[in-house]
Amino acid sequence: MNFNQLLQQAQTMQKKAAKQQAEFDKQEFEITSQNNYISGTMTGNLQIQTLTLSDDLLKEDKENIEAMITISVNQTIKEINKMKEETLKSVTNGIDVSAFL
Repeated sequence: MNFNQLLQQAQTMQKKAAKQQAEFDKQEFEITSQNNYISGTMTGNLQIQTLTLSDDLLKEDKENIEAMITISVNQTIKEINKMKEETLKSVTNGIDVSAFL
C-alpha cells in the first residue's frame, strides 16, 4: 500500500466518522434518576432538551434536589460519552480519529 492509498483510506474513515458523529449528536437519550424523581432528554451532543422534576422531589430540600439533578445529568453524560466512543470505534475499527473531528 502506498502513501496515497493510505491517505485516501484515512480520509474515507474520517468522513465516515464525522457522519456517524453528526448522526449520533442528533439522537436523544433519556435522563432518569432513582425513583423517577427526575426525567428528561439529552441529545448526543450533550444538550438538555427536556427536564422534568416530580412533585415528590420538590418536597425535598434544595440541597437534595440540586444533588439529584447533578447526579442524574452527570450519569447521562457518562453513558452518552461511552456510547459515542463505542459507535465511533465501530466505524474506525478502533482507531482514534477524535483529533480529526
